[in-house]
Amino acid sequence: KNRLILPPCPTESDDNFGLKLVRVSGVYSTASKGGGRPTTNRIEAEKIADRLRELAVKRPEFSVGIVTFSKSQADMVTEVLEYRRRQDDVLDQFLQEDKNENVFVKNIENVQGDERDIILISVGYGPHEANGRLVSMSFGPINSEGGERRLNVLFSRSRIACEVFTSFDPGDIDVSRTSKEGPVVLKKFLEYAKTGVLPQTFMSEGEADSEFEVDVADVIRSFGYEVDHRVGTAGFKIDLGVKDPKNPEHHILAVE
Repeated sequence: KNRLILPPCPTESDDNFGLKLVRVSGVYSTASKGGGRPTTNRIEAEKIADRLRELAVKRPEFSVGIVTFSKSQADMVTEVLEYRRRQDDVLDQFLQEDKNENVFVKNIENVQGDERDIILISVGYGPHEANGRLVSMSFGPINSEGGERRLNVLFSRSRIACEVFTSFDPGDIDVSRTSKEGPVVLKKFLEYAKTGVLPQTFMSEGEADSEFEVDVADVIRSFGYEVDHRVGTAGFKIDLGVKDPKNPEHHILAVE
């Protein structure tokens, strides 16, 4: 009912944090189309494996979880990773189950309760040829009654970053061809992941709320720091956000 209050995020504009969409030239196979194992998207699974290997090298301090929209796609991702790790010591070490939070591969129906720093999502469903048209508006459990609740659970699994791998553009989802809420929510989510723009969100006005706030901001600026006024969205604003001199996309201090 639009009563969710979101605290401002200090890393809102940093590409290493938050949500992003990764478009791949994947192919979703069925029994008669696509040429691969039915109900899987191997190309998307391979891209997930590529990204996991990259994270193992560049961000090894962060835990990772992989979530797919179907059990068959989870099996495909697991198979690709098991094959890759036999030939890659870096990936093999990253997949060792000796950490506080090991890498997991789960489908959307059994990921509830799991959290990781970084979540990689494989939608799996898509066109039957690379860069082709999305013909079906079926996304497995998302189309079932209450499918939007499964998505709500999925969206909140990551602490630091979430990367969504899809083989189609969000605009390809035609919500007029489905009566369920799940695909509608999915389309909005994918569009937000792609653009970073969330419709009907009340952004910071950027103006001081009082003369006192102006005075405090002026003093902070005199110390050599940039300051933003009224930082936040969705019902909760911080009076002042002090920017990091080394990275203007970060706030390092909130002042109430």
